[in-house]
Amino acid sequence: FTADPSARVFNGRVYVYPSHDILAREGKGRPGWFCMEDYHVFSSENLTDWTDHGVIVSQNNVKWVDTATYSMWAPDCIFRNGKYYFYFPSNNKDTSLHGRKTFSIGVALSDTPEGPYTCLQMADDLAYLLRALRIEKAHIMGASMGGAIAQEFAVKYPEMTGKLILLCTYRKADAFIRQLAKFWIQSVEKTGHVLLREGILPWLYTREFFENQQLALDW
Repeated sequence: FTADPSARVFNGRVYVYPSHDILAREGKGRPGWFCMEDYHVFSSENLTDWTDHGVIVSQNNVKWVDTATYSMWAPDCIFRNGKYYFYFPSNNKDTSLHGRKTFSIGVALSDTPEGPYTCLQMADDLAYLLRALRIEKAHIMGASMGGAIAQEFAVKYPEMTGKLILLCTYRKADAFIRQLAKFWIQSVEKTGHVLLREGILPWLYTREFFENQQLALDW
């Protein structure tokens, strides 16, 4: 299901940016309530024939989102200075000063209205943030996809990069990385986070850990 749409006209096409409501079940959202974990974008030239451009942003790719809430709500997109800015709200996994979860606004950047939103564009976002904070140079640390973003940042903005610290990351999205990402996406789409969680555990822990902690892992 789709809900909360915003509509924009870019380059003679109508683009609709809705939230994406899926069926909630135990372990995935709140049964009987909304369950929104990603965004699709649809476009049409005649308002009759529509193209689904697929997922453009997922809660699993936004580090600050509380992925247990499935709260990727009403989005919107604007065009400014040659770029498309996709804005979306979601629950933040961090708590406020009052000990309550907060709602935050995220923004993704793309060269086209349907995405993709690349690591290089996210590196640009980091540069914009540092400039807004008046930070001339910073040590950059990135893990996994964050490591890919950190590498893009260091190459494009060497004058803003102090030390570069990379953890469990990759140099480029080669066939191995693409196959791995495809498995992760399909796992979440078909079974929620259960299968993905089980598949990632061997990447995170040693054989000795599994031997000694198996009871703790039998959830």
